[in-house]
Amino acid sequence: MKNHSPKFCRILPVAVIAAMGASTLIGVIQPVFAEKPAGASGRMEKRGGKGKHNRMEKMAQELGLTAAQKTRLQTIMTQTRSQSKAVRNNRSLSETQKRDKMRTIHQASRQRMSDVLTTAQRKKLMGMRSEHRGGKDRPMRHKM
Repeated sequence: MKNHSPKFCRILPVAVIAAMGASTLIGVIQPVFAEKPAGASGRMEKRGGKGKHNRMEKMAQELGLTAAQKTRLQTIMTQTRSQSKAVRNNRSLSETQKRDKMRTIHQASRQRMSDVLTTAQRKKLMGMRSEHRGGKDRPMRHKM
């Protein structure tokens, strides 16, 4: 095994936590966006924040979200990103504390997002998640 610099060893756990947080959020809405629409170019679509907007539009269409639901979900996602960034940048927390705080933030976010959806929309989202995971009806787990 390579000996890494002390700076690398400090940055790596933070990067892992950030990736976990991002993958948790993506896990909530990713199944909706598994297939790219015709003409989607990947990187070009993401420039200027357009990719996030397109993903939200696709989720809104798939789940039949109202304008009010879209606004509430966007607010929740923005707040979650902000809270996650604050935890990642908080140098007074240990890696374990950061991981625990990130887990709490994302669990609360998933619950708040679920509360915005109707029962039928939650069922549809669960079905899309299951389909995205190959029919496996189990919660997503993140390995470190």
